[in-house]
Amino acid sequence: MKITPLLDQYDFARIEPVLKRVPLFEWILQTAPEQVQKLLHYCRLLRLQPGEMIIKKGEVSQWIYILIQGECFAFVDESDRAPINHLRANDIFGEVAAILKAPRIASIIANFDHPETLLLGINFSIFSDPDHELDLSIKILMYQAIQRTIFKRLRSVYRDLEEHENLSEPMPPMKQPPRYISDQEKIEQLAENCQVGAKALHKYSDRLSEILN
Repeated sequence: MKITPLLDQYDFARIEPVLKRVPLFEWILQTAPEQVQKLLHYCRLLRLQPGEMIIKKGEVSQWIYILIQGECFAFVDESDRAPINHLRANDIFGEVAAILKAPRIASIIANFDHPETLLLGINFSIFSDPDHELDLSIKILMYQAIQRTIFKRLRSVYRDLEEHENLSEPMPPMKQPPRYISDQEKIEQLAENCQVGAKALHKYSDRLSEILN
């Protein structure tokens, strides 16, 4: 695995084309380019060889990842035959542990069939720190992206689990903060929604893994 801190090794002109391949960063570049430099100090670029592990279940880390190139698979246990998730370009992962500040719930491995997998890593601690200089609008964008990711994954796991057992409890709904509240209140509500979804995703993923393996 090759890990490169951004801005330490690259000038911005060289990494901008890579960032434009990530929808979240593309939007920030268009609307708040002055924030990108601040954010990149907390980012790193990772290149994985086929079959290499980027996340190990049980680890504690605040890093989340966006898949830029290649594919990855998520396994609740390394000995599992069937993955619980197939990750593709622009997918975000690692967000559950970051949101819950808990050990990783699954291991993530690069696809054996791809010669190289490229990831963008982001230290999520800057988004949960209310005193960090990063603009609140950018923090809201990140929480919204993570919320969409969690609930998209939750819906998929919930549907797969329904094929094997009758689920008596409903899936938690994805909520949106009211427009009239402050940006800081929006962040707090989005963070709370993400935590609810992440806890449900953790629970259902474990149950699905037991059934599939």
